[in-house]
Amino acid sequence: MFLQAAKKGEERRFVEILAKELDAFPPSKLIDSESPDFLVATSEGALGIEVTKIHHANEPRQQESECRSLIESSLSKRFGEKFGN
Repeated sequence: MFLQAAKKGEERRFVEILAKELDAFPPSKLIDSESPDFLVATSEGALGIEVTKIHHANEPRQQESECRSLIESSLSKRFGEKFGN
């Protein structure tokens, strides 16, 4: 039980950092969920967020850039140009 709570706390911190750094992130409260990990209410309905770690890049900056691109691509597919940079 303790490990699950620690994991959920770590996931929440990742999403909160994402919310601060990504202008396109919907301004709403995170709702804990299991599948997906979190829900965010939007004017178009609920947005589900599943936190996943990617372990394939050799350089931390490259990995960070790849993660940001993946997130922005997913948001654009879901919400269209409204969330593009």
